[in-house]
Amino acid sequence: MDGYHAARRRKRAEGGGRATGMVNSHTPQGSTRRNSTRRMDDRKGHSKSTANKGYGFALMLKLCLTLFLVGSMSYVVLMVEYAFHGDGKSLRRGFHNRRRYGKEQQPQDYIRSSATIPKPPAAPAAAIQAAPPATKKKEEDERKTPTKLKDEASKEEAVFEHLPKVTPLDQKANTDAYGLASTHPCPSSASIESDLPSWFLNFCGSAQSARNEFASRYGGEEQARAMLLRGSTTFSTPPPPPSSSNANDAPIGTVPSDVRHTANRILNAIENPQKQKTFRMAFGGYSVTVGRGNYFHQSFPFVVERLLQPLFTELGLHLRVRNAAIGGIPAFPYGWCLPNFFGREGVDVISWDYSMNEGNQDVGGLEAYVRHAVAGLSGGVDDAMGAPMLIVKDTHKARNRREMLQRYVNEGTLKDPIVIHTDPAVDPFLNILQDKQKQQQDETKLLPLGFQQWRKFGGPPGAPGQAKHHPALKEHELIAWMIAMHMLAAMEVAAVDMLNESASEELSKAKHQKNTLKHPSDPILLPKPTHTITDDSSKDHDGEESSSSSHKQIESSLLFGVPFKTNKIPTTESDDEDTDDLPKIPQQTDPIPWIMNPIHCRTSFDPTQYGTLNSIITSGTSADNIDLMLPKGAMFYNNGWVLDYGEGEKKAKRSLQKYDGLGYIDSKKAYYGTKPSGNLTMFLPYEQHHNHPRDTVKRLNQFPAPMPKDGDQATTWFKSIVICEVNEKRGDDECNIARDFTFVVGGTRSDRVHIIDTSASYLGKKICVAFPIPRGALLTTNTTPTNTDTDATTDQSTVPQIGLSLDVAVHNPNVLVDNGACSVSHVIWEQVTHENN
Repeated sequence: MDGYHAARRRKRAEGGGRATGMVNSHTPQGSTRRNSTRRMDDRKGHSKSTANKGYGFALMLKLCLTLFLVGSMSYVVLMVEYAFHGDGKSLRRGFHNRRRYGKEQQPQDYIRSSATIPKPPAAPAAAIQAAPPATKKKEEDERKTPTKLKDEASKEEAVFEHLPKVTPLDQKANTDAYGLASTHPCPSSASIESDLPSWFLNFCGSAQSARNEFASRYGGEEQARAMLLRGSTTFSTPPPPPSSSNANDAPIGTVPSDVRHTANRILNAIENPQKQKTFRMAFGGYSVTVGRGNYFHQSFPFVVERLLQPLFTELGLHLRVRNAAIGGIPAFPYGWCLPNFFGREGVDVISWDYSMNEGNQDVGGLEAYVRHAVAGLSGGVDDAMGAPMLIVKDTHKARNRREMLQRYVNEGTLKDPIVIHTDPAVDPFLNILQDKQKQQQDETKLLPLGFQQWRKFGGPPGAPGQAKHHPALKEHELIAWMIAMHMLAAMEVAAVDMLNESASEELSKAKHQKNTLKHPSDPILLPKPTHTITDDSSKDHDGEESSSSSHKQIESSLLFGVPFKTNKIPTTESDDEDTDDLPKIPQQTDPIPWIMNPIHCRTSFDPTQYGTLNSIITSGTSADNIDLMLPKGAMFYNNGWVLDYGEGEKKAKRSLQKYDGLGYIDSKKAYYGTKPSGNLTMFLPYEQHHNHPRDTVKRLNQFPAPMPKDGDQATTWFKSIVICEVNEKRGDDECNIARDFTFVVGGTRSDRVHIIDTSASYLGKKICVAFPIPRGALLTTNTTPTNTDTDATTDQSTVPQIGLSLDVAVHNPNVLVDNGACSVSHVIWEQVTHENN
């Protein structure tokens, strides 16, 4: 085209004006020719663009084919690995983990960093290894250790080179799960005999796996055992080493008394038909035991269950764990209601966890809890073992409480308590991260698995309860491991006992006839309490007993009991032939032992096993079937007392809704009322207390206990009543339980109402009042049907009951729903022991 225009210009230059004139005379024709030229150029450009698009499509097709071929080759490689290794699933998971978490992240590391607790597998008989005694030489240990384990041990030492220094284990370590395994070892692979029962070999394998896992998680056997000694306190003197050169011949007497008694609990669960081959553990406390910030199933009671269940299964037992903790409550009124929360099926182990609400040197709360546990949970189907084993989760600074427990062990009231205090156990490990240089390093290279991500909670990020004072997931696991390893020591002793006794049916029958494993229960006599409630002004100016002194006596009786002022209890063996098979009462060190009067509870809090508050309410309620989360105005309160949550409880539950509640089952509901609500009428039945010392005395002397009658003076059978409200602060104008209530007992108004000062307070708010039974109050017969949950073993709703009527009302007209209505969550009553009337 450029050549064409150049030729035209040359012709115009040669022809002069003619050429110009010809062009000018034919302008339309020249314009048409130029337009045609442009169209031809456009067609050429379009062809060129079409060619470029075809080339791009070819490139895309080639790229897709290449990616397809690469993917196919990768799939072929995986299939080849599957064919050779037979674990395609794990290989594919590892492939994706490497893509997601980096090339160095191995599948096993990813699994172990999760919150799961592995179940200890039962090792085959040929793989069972006895734990080497602490006195064996290092060369002998290395000679017996397989090469693979040596390599892993040396690798572990190289990784965790900054672990705290461990002092040589003292004699007390000989009685932990490792030391007892060396004293009563399972058979080694070289000495296994064919006639050994399979259950025993399986138990040995599971126990060894548990010990290995504990050591692996916490820095090796030496570090783990030292940590266990720092983080727990037991109350038994370690036994002397066995004199026999053969550890298998070591007598049972070398086992500490607390471990021995826990082992007897396990044997009793097997031998006692009423326990139905079930070992029961019930945990009480508040938000720490509930597991706030984590899922409910991640709380340490359920981790204990997962760790111990395989071991109990090998012994032929079912382990049942109940987490009955309730967030945000004090030790009392919970301690008055232990059978309500723990059940009456003969619980073997209970716990106490209220240290954050108690002063470091305060003894009263724990001591009162212990005395109610001994009096309220001993006996029943578990007569042989007496009071349950007690697990105390406490701060290591509470020396006074540990001294009190030791005193109760010395008196024989408690047999096998244990205190868990995690700070001394973990501080040497966590202090490693205080070094700024080490803070820049990967903690997986500095700390064992059990201490990594120490403050990471198991619940979703941002879930309620992820506060500084709540243990995170790894601390719950540590608490559970420490409890599990203590229980494992007792299980090892029980397993050896079972093995020895199974050799002879005659020996087993003889032991059963002599009650070797099931010791009859003694009367529940308690030592004088360490904590006393006194008042200097015991007499008023007229010389009469002051009201303040009377209140202190009521409070002391409700919490710690009363002196047993009688000489009817025999202290030596009776000569009566008819009582030879009955239990003999031991001589007490204190000439005047103490007892707990029968105390009964009804509560609206959850989780309860029996004895709900509505089971004693006969009238005066409104809106019982309305959703507790819905708002309820004055209209409901005008018709009666309303079962509801407080605003604080509703707010807490709403915050959990988007996390599906995290599995929590505890709740603090109560009956709320104002002056227009009228009377909340209840009936308190007189109940025989099968655990009471007097019942045992009557059984020894073989005459029945008396029963009340309609019209009797109430003071003959009942001593005092406690009313508790929900522990929530709602402002200065909220209801005052000691000032705004009116109580009518047995038809007579009670004017001697006082606040309970000891242990029944939370965050400074005292939530319970007590008052004596007024003179003139009479017993009546209840003919109004009540709910059937008054007792787990006896349905008292179908028969007339003798008891005491109680009317509760609000007399202050200034108490409003918006300011904070009055509430009732617990009703406790103390019955009379006639020798102490």
